Amino acid sequence: MPGGAALRQTQGGEPVSAGHVTPDEYRRILDAVPDKYRLMVQVAVETGLRWGELIALRPRHLDFTHATLTVEETIVEVPKRASTTGQRMIVKPYPKDNE
Repeated sequence: MPGGAALRQTQGGEPVSAGHVTPDEYRRILDAVPDKYRLMVQVAVETGLRWGELIALRPRHLDFTHATLTVEETIVEVPKRASTTGQRMIVKPYPKDNE
C-alpha cells in the first residue's frame, strides 16, 4: 500500500476486508495525516459523513451551545451539461426531496 501502510491480516495471512478500523489503526491513521487535515479526518471517522457532506460543512453548521453538527447540504460533482450554472461541483440542500 502507498506510504508503507499495511493491511490487517487474518491469522491465515489473508487480508481483512475494508470496513471498520481498530482503535490502534485509527491512531496510526491520525498520526499519518498532516496536521491541516487531521480534524477533517476525525470528523469523517467519528460521524460517518460522506465526502460531499464533509466538504460542504461550514462554521454555521456548528452549534457549540448544544454540541451539535448539522448536515444541511452536500456537494456533488455533475457533468457541466447537467449543471444549471455550468459548474461541475454544486451544493445540494438536505433533506433530499423526492430522491
